[in-house]
Amino acid sequence: ADAGLEPSLLAGSKLADRYLTKAPTRPSTDKLAVSVTASPPPTGKTFALVPDKLNEPDVRGALAACWTAYQKEALSVTIGVKVAYIASDYEDEPGAFAVKLDPPAGLAAGSPEAAADACVRQVVEPALKSLRLADAFATRLTITVK
Repeated sequence: ADAGLEPSLLAGSKLADRYLTKAPTRPSTDKLAVSVTASPPPTGKTFALVPDKLNEPDVRGALAACWTAYQKEALSVTIGVKVAYIASDYEDEPGAFAVKLDPPAGLAAGSPEAAADACVRQVVEPALKSLRLADAFATRLTITVK
């Protein structure tokens, strides 16, 4: 599906009322790369599950949709993540690790950056909470889609 100028309309001697004949093409999302960096890097063994989860096809597709809506060459969002052990109220049940994301900070409401941040958070939060993490850590994840 080529998009662009119609040569037969450009070659004419009179002005045409329409030069563009097709809608502009969207960039391909197949070649998008999703990278995840943590600062400071967590030392726990289960943190490796986080970048793997965010590069799974369903999560990658949702992040690609955020990138498409953002309409810039690269989308980069930083999210504070804390994983902490929560002890059980009952002595015969084990505790669990809970994932908490820091609220967005420093973004102007209604800006494209705030919309992109909200979109990425909607994708990342359920993905992280679905993981069975077994290490406590606090870090800032930078998720880049380009």
